Amino acid sequence: MPPTMKAAAIRFRATFASIRSSGTCSAAMTSPATRCRTVVITRTETTRRCTRCSRAWSSGAGGRRGAVGSIRCRRVVVGEPLWDPDGGCWLTRSQYPVEPLVGSPHAGGMDIAPFGPDDAAELEAWADLANAVARHDAPWQRPVTAKLAAAQFRHGWDGEPSTPYLARRDGRVVGAGTVATSERDNLHLAWLGVQVHPEHRRHGHGSAILEVLLDEAGRRGRTSVGIGGWEADAAAAFAKRHGFERKLAAINRRQFLADVDWAELDRRYDEAVAHATDYELERWRGATPAERLDELAEMASAINDAPHDDLDIEDEVFTAERMAAYETAVAGRDERLYRMVARHVPSASLAAQTVVVVSADEPTWGEQHDTSVMRVHRGHRLGLLLKVATMRWIREAEPQVETVDTWNAESNDHMIGVNELLGYRVMGREYSYQRAL
Repeated sequence: MPPTMKAAAIRFRATFASIRSSGTCSAAMTSPATRCRTVVITRTETTRRCTRCSRAWSSGAGGRRGAVGSIRCRRVVVGEPLWDPDGGCWLTRSQYPVEPLVGSPHAGGMDIAPFGPDDAAELEAWADLANAVARHDAPWQRPVTAKLAAAQFRHGWDGEPSTPYLARRDGRVVGAGTVATSERDNLHLAWLGVQVHPEHRRHGHGSAILEVLLDEAGRRGRTSVGIGGWEADAAAAFAKRHGFERKLAAINRRQFLADVDWAELDRRYDEAVAHATDYELERWRGATPAERLDELAEMASAINDAPHDDLDIEDEVFTAERMAAYETAVAGRDERLYRMVARHVPSASLAAQTVVVVSADEPTWGEQHDTSVMRVHRGHRLGLLLKVATMRWIREAEPQVETVDTWNAESNDHMIGVNELLGYRVMGREYSYQRAL
């Protein structure tokens, strides 16, 4: 949604309107007028602005945020629909066999095919591959399970998940890919992800997967594509070989709560309060009431001011629907949401927010999602106040949490300064690359 990735990704990004599942297909599927499309996501997704936590690129290199928008893609090559939005029908590979894709002269004998959140065998294979890649490239990352992958592939970050593919050679999974596009914003852009198992690298598999993804991005009418990878000579060489230019660097940091100097943080908090006398903090747990969503969306749009350096990315469009879809996705991943907001008392308007989620399946892990302060309310140390207040809340409500991860663009000096004050340590650097299509 990771990072970028709210670029959300990945912000992974990501991302996500709830999708219903069904074992049978509606009769509407057979109608030529029906516009059936696939909506699935990957565990590692583009951060939309490359500065938000967990929105890592769909490269196998980062967190779990959605890409820069929705994925509504027809089945590659064959062109037949897998999902009927009217009939609520999702077809698994076993119900609707997908024709193998051979997208490149390097791909001899390779089967590169998309899958969905109900394809149990594919989800297990995806998790195995993602964990093998992470052990080799980023061993500090949170392990992936088939359950987590299924939830992400169904819900994404905020209702617009990306499409995952598995690549097999002689029946064995050797790699994976993702395509992410948006219908809310950034209509020119597709974010791509390529993963190759460490034991099967340097055989042209990554290039073969990328060629299929590029073809799909072009079929969707995109004119620009992005890709990301951890800081490594091999990743940089792959990007350069395929015409991508480095556009942004993002840093994955981790906070170890056992090492936090709480007395020092209390002192810093008390100092900051003097600069924010017109504000009060509110705890919002779980789903936001519908009557608050418009105001929440307006405040959340402040994240668009986060730096994206040289990336060709437009501002994200935030709506009440998008905010509700994000919260649906958090619940769908079985994560508990803690949102701390700052309200400007004289105007009664929302001024800032920060969000942390905790996984029910891995309750020692926390993830920092968006932190944003509206421009008119900056200069009052609200970011520091919100983050310290949320840390206290997590310590009270989730005492078992041991670590919290976050992402920032390397050029985001202000937020990095706050995070380092809170004890976050650098885990890894990820580069984002982009090229014309």
